[in-house]
Amino acid sequence: RFNKSVYVVDSNDKFIQELTVIDNFFVLNNAKSDFVIHEHKYAEILKSVLSDLSIDIKGNELVQDISLGQQKILEIIKAVYYGAKFIVMLDTSDFLSVEEMKEIHEIMNTFKVRGVSFGYFCNHHEEQFAISERIFLFENGTIQKILYPDEYSDDKMLNYSFDFQEMVKDFKAPVLNELIEIKNLSTEGLSELSLSVRKGECVTILNKNNKTFDALLGIFSGQDKNYSGSVKINNVDLETVRKDISFVPSNPIDNFLFFDFSIHDNLMLEINKKYPNKLLNRKAREQVKEKVSSIFRDRDLNQDLFNLDVYTLYKIVYSKILAFNPEVAILVQPFSNANMYLRQDIITLIQRLLDSGITVIILAVSLSDAKYLSNRIIYV
Repeated sequence: RFNKSVYVVDSNDKFIQELTVIDNFFVLNNAKSDFVIHEHKYAEILKSVLSDLSIDIKGNELVQDISLGQQKILEIIKAVYYGAKFIVMLDTSDFLSVEEMKEIHEIMNTFKVRGVSFGYFCNHHEEQFAISERIFLFENGTIQKILYPDEYSDDKMLNYSFDFQEMVKDFKAPVLNELIEIKNLSTEGLSELSLSVRKGECVTILNKNNKTFDALLGIFSGQDKNYSGSVKINNVDLETVRKDISFVPSNPIDNFLFFDFSIHDNLMLEINKKYPNKLLNRKAREQVKEKVSSIFRDRDLNQDLFNLDVYTLYKIVYSKILAFNPEVAILVQPFSNANMYLRQDIITLIQRLLDSGITVIILAVSLSDAKYLSNRIIYV
């Protein structure tokens, strides 16, 4: 219901994509008791509400045709319209682009002046500095420190967080010859993209409008065959060498692991994509076991994944890539939903990939911790 005083904005889809903005804003709200749908009346009301906020969204548009950022702005407006006084913003920068986050901050500031309060939950203090009047630093559910604007500084935060820059200050992946060459790449959501990536680099592609990732992933994975332009790896066409690319999806614990399988079987699955029948090959299994021995030490690799801690699960995720040893690893939002301690662990795991000579491409909607690892950051 939208007549509650508290509302949560998160990554979950709150609207029916196939219906219009008007339908989602009015008709599907339980607080309304109309038995007749007054579309013209609702259109005028919505136009007035959005105009007052300088928001350019048409009421007759299908929700699926507007951006995710606009959908989240509509959520906030709808919540306030139906009486919300406190809105929780939950890790919004994990799924919204830099440009979309600027618009979110603008609408938050507008409503703050009008008496609406916000609780802004995220894992990056730089993001909090930009929007918050107070910052509560939590650890294990307990407030460790309350910061006020005159205390907002990186130096102050070092007393309560890790220095990620210090972690990687001596790390520089060897930058050798050109590995990937992309020329005039175009498809839906992508126009005339040209860039090159050298072997051993860590390159972050920062997507400013949240429309590029699906296009790039579709091309590199082979799902999109209708693109124009060219992609070459080691001067060989992508279609020939696609199996030399590994992908780590966002939230990989849910999307990249099989909990019923053993740790060892999970590690073999990436190899099995390129070399079928390796899953049960004794020699291949021993080679993988030896390769990851320093990571898992005395842990029994024959156990399943249930009851394992989050860090161990992430070690399995990145060890799958290490075991396969592809030319390129494409990581989608690797720090999404990760707290400070897990972010430190993920940085260490990505460094292992780079240390082994794997070229890493990070797809991100915000810089977050990728900036500490990246040799280059490319805005698309």
